[in-house]
Amino acid sequence: MHTNAAAHRADLPLVPASARARAWRAQAGFASAGVVAVITALAACGNTTGPPPTTPGPAPTATGSGAPAAAPASDAQRSAADSAPTPYTAAQIRDASRAGRTYVYRVEGPDAPPRTTTITFVEVTPQGTTTRSTTVDEKSGAPVQPEKTSRATWEELRRHAEFPRDATTITDETTTVPAGTFDCKVYTVVEKKDATAPHMRFYFAKTMPGAPVLITIDKDGARVRTQTLLSHRAGA
Repeated sequence: MHTNAAAHRADLPLVPASARARAWRAQAGFASAGVVAVITALAACGNTTGPPPTTPGPAPTATGSGAPAAAPASDAQRSAADSAPTPYTAAQIRDASRAGRTYVYRVEGPDAPPRTTTITFVEVTPQGTTTRSTTVDEKSGAPVQPEKTSRATWEELRRHAEFPRDATTITDETTTVPAGTFDCKVYTVVEKKDATAPHMRFYFAKTMPGAPVLITIDKDGARVRTQTLLSHRAGA
């Protein structure tokens, strides 16, 4: 499903899409030092705890006609209404994932040498998955970030591919990366009201529910981040 990000996407609560857009932009790390940590893999960055509880709204009150008033929409309902459709359902991600499923990515940017990030599904249950990720310098193999273990439900992983509806364009493209050639749903995400906003593109393979096979981020006409799938193993 990330962007999580340090090398992982940070988990975002269910908030309106406009607020999530601001969070994603901040997460992309466009500080004066350049891009720091973007999304490693949407399917691999889980919560260590469950999603934040939904605050119940006020009890419905009677209307003038005597019919009960409709209950206010929940945070989850508002989130779904504000978000573009996700590329996969939670069930599709679950059914495509087995213990041992492994993604290997090359992560490139102008401010650091290329790195290799490996994400492995170490445990898979009907409810969710536990993943382990490592990031090393591509040339030396030396670790550049601590190993991380995360737990997520399949629904949490699906929500990692939620983007603001009004900032997202979805197209069909075929792309080739070292892991193969894939027919993809491409999500181009840019906050249209801000001319300086980064342009983020996420390539989701139609036949491989889970993390994107390619992520690119451009800022001011220059490529500032690329994450490319080198290999994918389906697991046992």
